[in-house]
Amino acid sequence: MKVGSRFAALVRWPLRALLAAALLAAVPATVVAHPLGNFTINHYSGLRIAADRVTIDHVIDMAEIPAFQARQQIDRDGDGALSAAENEAYRAEACSMQARDLELSIDARPMALSVEASAVAFPAGVGGLETLRLNCLLSASLEPPIEPDSVLAFGDNSYAARIGWREIVLEGDGVTVLETTAERETRSDRLQRYPDDLLAQPLELREVSARVAPGGPALAPFVVPELASQDGGQASVPGGIAEATEIGALVNAPELTPSVVAGALLLALALGAYHALTPGHGKTVMAAYLVGTRGSARHAVALGLTVAVAHTLGVLALAALTTLAARVLPPERLYPWLGVASGLIVVGIGLYLLASRLSFLPIGRAAAQGGHAHGLGGWHTHEPTPPRPPRVDAGHDHAHGSAHDHGHGSAHDDEGERGHSHRHETERDPLRWRGLFALGLSGGLVPSASALVLLLGSVSVGRPGYGMVLVVAFGLGMALVLTGIGLVLVYGQGRIEQLLERLDRSSRVPNLARLAPLATAVIVLVVGLAITGQAAAQVL
Repeated sequence: MKVGSRFAALVRWPLRALLAAALLAAVPATVVAHPLGNFTINHYSGLRIAADRVTIDHVIDMAEIPAFQARQQIDRDGDGALSAAENEAYRAEACSMQARDLELSIDARPMALSVEASAVAFPAGVGGLETLRLNCLLSASLEPPIEPDSVLAFGDNSYAARIGWREIVLEGDGVTVLETTAERETRSDRLQRYPDDLLAQPLELREVSARVAPGGPALAPFVVPELASQDGGQASVPGGIAEATEIGALVNAPELTPSVVAGALLLALALGAYHALTPGHGKTVMAAYLVGTRGSARHAVALGLTVAVAHTLGVLALAALTTLAARVLPPERLYPWLGVASGLIVVGIGLYLLASRLSFLPIGRAAAQGGHAHGLGGWHTHEPTPPRPPRVDAGHDHAHGSAHDHGHGSAHDDEGERGHSHRHETERDPLRWRGLFALGLSGGLVPSASALVLLLGSVSVGRPGYGMVLVVAFGLGMALVLTGIGLVLVYGQGRIEQLLERLDRSSRVPNLARLAPLATAVIVLVVGLAITGQAAAQVL
């Protein structure tokens, strides 16, 4: 079989896997995350300042994960369904807590907030989960009334440790707002349509102040849409969340028939494959490692499986934390630390690779092994081997009296004029399996929120085992794509090495083949530092 046809046969199924996963990106995503992330708790406070009264339209929008946690608390009888009485008790208690966590003062005098009305709704989320929208109408009487040049201060301390959008809007009603640090109008339509240009860096307005004075146009009566309806308010779904999803329908199916289970498994597999193509999971590091160390097909398969297994175990552990200990350690606060750990693992691998590569450069080898130069410019180390008949090789300026191995970092002429290159096993694969597994661990250490949603969605309907199976299928989808990428790199590296050797023989680019492994070590180190720095910035 020709080399070209053999290469095509070897990479055919990985390429098909990659193509199938890429096609997922061309169709609407089955699981669409909350626009600000599945872990967020988002805040909106609309303040209306009158001469003798402050009214606050306070809204809390919980994404799927915190909403799942809240439902566990709301469902006091543990039957899996939320009754009208349970909803009423929750909204009264939750709004009272919000009133305590909001701070309002006029001219440094604290003002007590009271709850005028409340509503709670559970818009559809993803993966069979729901979000939660809490509306609290709060007010405070101002005695004495607003005076000329009064200073108002407001702060939102609720869910202080949770991440999310925080917006405060202030307007005067018969009062003139002279200056303020608050927004003058809502940017998110009261947490119903988040602006695309602020999704990466959500609004973070926790406290505001304003200088106000009596007098000004009166506004229309204050009406909160959710509180105006007779059913307690059916909140709309925030923009970016699908109204209904196929995976949610499969998770919540009344009966788990073979066709339903098969459909859910295939969909979870496809979601995992698609997720593996998104940024992350150490694909850049994996590419540098496999190419730089001349990885084999076994390495590629093991690396892909290690990432998938580590990711699956991480999802299961995070689900346990979300269900059992979220008050002690909110899951979203754990993610940056996992990112730091992942980055440090990659940094360690990069440093090890770099030290190993430097030892094969002429300076490192001369110092460590007492190497010597030959006429062709290569550096050699000598290991005793069984004797063979002496022979004078073309291209050398001396004859070898006994046989020995050559540890070259670059190609040279040997056996007449036929060029070849050879390396020590240590140079080809300095980390071996231990380093490869560490690299896989770093790629799967940060769990996917989508996989977590699948698991929690199943738990919410009383099917934890079903959810675990879906998470395993999700991980297998990741393994399929990552292994495919690895195999393409492994079987394509021969072409890369041929190109480097051709360039190496050119006087314009000398010793390029020798320096390529060193460059891959530097890439691994730089990527590790970038991952660590990005995650550390979130921690700090």
